[in-house]
Amino acid sequence: VIKAHGSSNARAIYNAIKQTSHMVENNVTEIIETTVRDMKKTDGGQE
Repeated sequence: VIKAHGSSNARAIYNAIKQTSHMVENNVTEIIETTVRDMKKTDGGQE
């Protein structure tokens, strides 16, 4: 989740968009999903 507050200026919004783009390009969501799934398997938890 990338969050910019209501009082954010143009630079803050630009940086939030830039950060979001970087995360999408680097498949961050998929990496987090895989890591959590692997942790559950390692800990003996259920998916």
